[in-house]
Amino acid sequence: MFLGESRHTLDAKNRLRIPAKFRTELGDKYVVTVGSDGCLCVYSNAKFEKYVEKLESIPNFDLQAQRSIRKILSLAIEAEPDEQGRFILPKNLKDFAKIDKNLVINGNGSKIEIWSEEVWDEYSKLTNLDEELAILGEKYGV
Repeated sequence: MFLGESRHTLDAKNRLRIPAKFRTELGDKYVVTVGSDGCLCVYSNAKFEKYVEKLESIPNFDLQAQRSIRKILSLAIEAEPDEQGRFILPKNLKDFAKIDKNLVINGNGSKIEIWSEEVWDEYSKLTNLDEELAILGEKYGV
């Protein structure tokens, strides 16, 4: 399970290092793709395969869903980190997430999220945690 938040910087070659505490669970190869609210999502290969199975169960005539599925899958990359745990973050994913140099890596249960530091900080300011937790409790019983 992925938990916690850490702040990082892309190097001059747009390489990103996933924190060591996450790398063991991710494995030697993992998938990076677009997520909601402007973040990127990182999945172990096994979790991504299950995610794709769910996406493939969505009817083809749901055109709005199919547009989203196309984006999720067409922008996905299989990251193969180097010996130091770094991989190159492609320009299209950097642009999607508005990442320039500084970023935040968050654990989110079964996946990791990568955010532009500026976007994450603004998102965090807009979120009323007490209100959000109350909604979770009421809506989902957690």
